[in-house]
Amino acid sequence: MRGDLLRAGAPAEAEVAETVAERTGTDLSRDMYPHLVAAVVLAANNVALAHFQRADPPVAMPQLLTDALAGIAAGPPPP
Repeated sequence: MRGDLLRAGAPAEAEVAETVAERTGTDLSRDMYPHLVAAVVLAANNVALAHFQRADPPVAMPQLLTDALAGIAAGPPPP
């Protein structure tokens, strides 16, 4: 099942990578950056979706995704 989910997300990840490459002037075939950003965005989406499915009380998905991306940008909490 996990393989099916990964394959289902591949077109979205490719589209995000293409958009990142266009906006940053990077090359999809040469540079890792657009692929890395796309993978991180999709991972944040997957984590937000998992949290959304188990949240009680419910939390809005857009807010969860915003929080997930902000958490990545902020880095880990201090020890």
